[in-house]
Amino acid sequence: MNLSTVTEEQSRFTFVSSIEELEGVMSKVDRNVERMIVHWTETNSNRNIGARDIEEYQKETSGLSSIGYHLVILRDGSIQRGRELERIGEHTPSYDDTSIGVVFVGGINAPSGTLSPENFISPLSLTRAQFNSFDHICRAFFHRFDGGYVVGHNDLDPLELDPGFDVIDYVQSRFGKTYTIEDVR
Repeated sequence: MNLSTVTEEQSRFTFVSSIEELEGVMSKVDRNVERMIVHWTETNSNRNIGARDIEEYQKETSGLSSIGYHLVILRDGSIQRGRELERIGEHTPSYDDTSIGVVFVGGINAPSGTLSPENFISPLSLTRAQFNSFDHICRAFFHRFDGGYVVGHNDLDPLELDPGFDVIDYVQSRFGKTYTIEDVR
């Protein structure tokens, strides 16, 4: 294949290979971004789905034309590109225009086939490798958007459970950023 003729489809869903690449990609965002909103896929702990799987699911169930999230954190900590960061996401109505959507693969701390999976919804389904990658994403976000907020979907919509942990507290303890839910709404 001639590398100069790589199509957009072939470049979609590639992986971020380094912290420097992540910072470079984030630094090129040239739209008004006020917050990064964190989600989870609410999938079983033995399902390591990726951006293409999420896109297919969202097309099927929500009628989206493409994946709504910008970055996907796989169970092994790999960071996969979803929707281009320059494009407005489709992950949190009323906030999509001014946000970047990040999604953890996980949410159900039990393997596929477990009866009553809703009883196993837990942040324990997320891995240390995922949190390490999340920290890198947060650093790159704050480097580019110093006054920005990183919040959970559940901070903006109390009917949502994802991402299953208190993102505002996590960011405060890891990065020293202090703000309240009222600040980010």
